Amino acid sequence: MLQEILEYQKKGGQDLAQMLDDLKAQKAAEAAAKGPHPLVTDLAVAEQLTAEAQKTDDVKELTSLLHRLQFVLMSMVAEAPSGTIVKRLERARLELTLERPSAEDASRASKELMAALDSCLGVEPAELVPAVLTRLEAAKKKLDQGDANGARQLIAEAQEQATSHTLNGILRQAMAAARGAEEAVNRGAKGVVKAELEELAAMLEKVAAVAVIRTEEPAAETEAAETTPTPAETPEPAAPPAATGAAVPEQPTTPAGSTPTPQVPPPARGGSTSAPVTR
Repeated sequence: MLQEILEYQKKGGQDLAQMLDDLKAQKAAEAAAKGPHPLVTDLAVAEQLTAEAQKTDDVKELTSLLHRLQFVLMSMVAEAPSGTIVKRLERARLELTLERPSAEDASRASKELMAALDSCLGVEPAELVPAVLTRLEAAKKKLDQGDANGARQLIAEAQEQATSHTLNGILRQAMAAARGAEEAVNRGAKGVVKAELEELAAMLEKVAAVAVIRTEEPAAETEAAETTPTPAETPEPAAPPAATGAAVPEQPTTPAGSTPTPQVPPPARGGSTSAPVTR
């Protein structure tokens, strides 16, 4: 590998620092081309459809919007990393149904575990991914060692953990609200339709709290850092106030070569005046 890198440097006339810069630029371009997670994109679609449904009283249009909403919500459940992980683990469990699975069954189960692991990597925001990585890695290791029972136990635990992920629960509630709104439309219960749509909108807001990357806080911190005065700009502390009843005389500016005129402070209340002693 090192030899190949040296040959590449010779052919391209690049040093290692330039190669690293090129690699960073390539990764940044790939990240920009990748775009947001599909769930984040479909969240915006669901929010738009919900807003349109809340504005209309036309039964036909409302029914159509609710059908579209339910389809989008089902897609969001499938697109979520937790949904992908659960699907892959179901397939792995199928391959390990036999007490002693064959080498082919174990190989297919191992591939499904690798696909589940891949669903955990590179996802932004990270809150979309359930904390199952450790169990998946342990299950893969058990399977490679021929311990099918140990792998089954870890797979079951990982699947339960992925199924109970916060995002899954919120999306299920959103789907229930969409179905409830459709049933209320069929009954002509406008008040129930309105309540179900409000519940659906609230659930989508909860999804957004998990799924949308927030950039406001870092921006606020940057602004605060910009407005903080530098040490050179920090004003000098004010002189402490004089004691009560005493005034600090202002020193006049004296031209060079002239004799300063002594300043006589004003008489204190109820006291005598005396000229200051000059030396």
